[in-house]
Amino acid sequence: VGALAKALDMLDDCGIESNRVFAATMEDTGDGRSSIAHYDVDFDKGAAIILGKEGEGLREEVRNAMGQGLISTVHIPMAQGTESLNAAVCGSIIMFERMRQLSVIQSANAN
Repeated sequence: VGALAKALDMLDDCGIESNRVFAATMEDTGDGRSSIAHYDVDFDKGAAIILGKEGEGLREEVRNAMGQGLISTVHIPMAQGTESLNAAVCGSIIMFERMRQLSVIQSANAN
């Protein structure tokens, strides 16, 4: 059993199903599947994000799981001509969106 399978089992034990696991990718994943923009992920339902390694990207095990449809992909829409974001910036933007969504929910519940 690989590291991803163990991680998915642990996440499932925490109530996060594999369809709520997102690998951060460039918009065009190249596998014929569409990637979800980070602001379209409903983080209120819980989610896990997988980031690739600087310069190397996602591990083969993760790419295979994406190709098999076991996990989803998420991307940050970027301006034309922008090559990529480093992992820290990508993760920060996605986590900021999660916090933004939660603050909107909390504000709505307070009213």
